[in-house]
Amino acid sequence: MPRTRTGDQQLRQEAAQREARRQKEKAVRIQDRKLLQKMEPVVYEGLNQELAGGDAVHAHLLAGSPSPLKDSCALLLAQSLFLHADHLIEEESLAAEDALAAQRIAEGSHADFLRLQGSANQSISLEQIQEVSALFSRTAAEAGGRKIYILSHAEYMSLGAMNDLLKFLEEPAENVYAILTTDQTERILPTVQSRCVQLLFHSPDPALLEQTALAEGTDPEDAFLLSVTRQLTHGYDKLAASPSYQKAKSMFRQWLGLEGDRELLYCDYDLREKNTGKDELIEELDYFFGFCLQFARDALQGSDHGPAWYHKEVLREARLPVSVRIEKFRIVAEEKERVSRYNDLNLVLAQAMYRWEVLQ
Repeated sequence: MPRTRTGDQQLRQEAAQREARRQKEKAVRIQDRKLLQKMEPVVYEGLNQELAGGDAVHAHLLAGSPSPLKDSCALLLAQSLFLHADHLIEEESLAAEDALAAQRIAEGSHADFLRLQGSANQSISLEQIQEVSALFSRTAAEAGGRKIYILSHAEYMSLGAMNDLLKFLEEPAENVYAILTTDQTERILPTVQSRCVQLLFHSPDPALLEQTALAEGTDPEDAFLLSVTRQLTHGYDKLAASPSYQKAKSMFRQWLGLEGDRELLYCDYDLREKNTGKDELIEELDYFFGFCLQFARDALQGSDHGPAWYHKEVLREARLPVSVRIEKFRIVAEEKERVSRYNDLNLVLAQAMYRWEVLQ
């Protein structure tokens, strides 16, 4: 059956939307590379020197402090290895054929590239690692001959998976490259660590993240609060508009006595819980404790950043005895760790408020 004019128009619109999405994702990757160069110069230059030497190691472990740039760096390294580049690629400067290859790697559609993601809710299993071993023991499917796999958050591998990975790392096949990322090096088997070249990352500078948020058009107040609670390289404008963030900000201002009745904070949250999904409540409380944690940290350090109302409250809090400020910081840190779907969120908030009030 021949296509109708309406059908052709719809196909063109869909193609245009896909291309727009690809260009946006490419712009984010370019931005992340520039941030990597600025925020992690040792890692960036170290990889450039390694690639320039023409003898890339077969296994990297991107470790150190939590950073959103680890996954960006892993992808950038994979793209550079696939293209046999003598430096980390600059995607905006690639020839058309190489640009297409880099895009396919980023989209996960390259036959010789595989990416597995571990998380607290879903570990990387033994079966998945066995599939990697089987797939990457074969001849490369595409020109170039290299095969690369990324294991993001490798600390969330089962013990069986980690032991099986060790066997694969001990006798690396020619032209096979592994890139692992982790925020908790201590959870990676020492024998796995010893088979990798480690690259250490630092916690991103909140000031740079705040600049990123502002560049997206995020309100200055939201840019500050989000930059100290979420480590991202893009997407702050969307987070600022989310119900979870907005409710958490109102809770935080209520806790400071700037909005509503502080004494009713727990009751207000309890009422909302009945009509809000668990995941949204977790995110809301995680934001709230994140704001409180940063506030307690700033009161200890005497920081002067943030919006005027925030700075005024920090100065007020800083008049409390050091011992009280330290205890408040400890309470917030402990209660924030308890925010999960396995705990009663009402109880977590109630305990935090009770422990704070005892210190007053």
